[in-house]
Amino acid sequence: MEEIDSRIPFSGSLTKQQFLYVQRNLLPGWLNYWPIAAVILGLTAFNISVGTGWSTFVRNPLAAWDDVLAAAIIVVIIPLVFRRAWGKAWKQNLELHGDIAGEVHSGGVTWKTAVTTSNFPWDKFVKAKVLPDLILLFYTPRCAYYFPRSFFASEDNWQTFSRAMASRFKGSGSV
Repeated sequence: MEEIDSRIPFSGSLTKQQFLYVQRNLLPGWLNYWPIAAVILGLTAFNISVGTGWSTFVRNPLAAWDDVLAAAIIVVIIPLVFRRAWGKAWKQNLELHGDIAGEVHSGGVTWKTAVTTSNFPWDKFVKAKVLPDLILLFYTPRCAYYFPRSFFASEDNWQTFSRAMASRFKGSGSV
């Protein structure tokens, strides 16, 4: 396992695009809205078969227009609801966090914002998600500290941190 033998500083603030990328990667895959849309369409098909009946629907598709319209409206609305919720979360993130600074060291992570300072030892993290431009360190199954590549002053610091996290959490909860 690759260890961090020095202190690696990080600092920055998330852009809206980075924030949305973090949010998408925090969600479990099954919570993506497209599977939900597929379920809604499936339920619509079931409703057509039970209500109108497939034989009637095949002969006269307009017989179930209300079911099809309702499903189409819901499929269109789902992405809009997600976008609005993420927009509200972005505004709250700015108010709560703003600029972030800290360091990664052999003992864990020190995370500082304008209103808080947290020190997390490595044994408190349950898993990591290492992506090409983002590392998420989870301290609960759905809550994580986020480290975009842009938070690190040098590519060497980013690579050291990335390799250490991939190694530390390999096979023990890494995503």
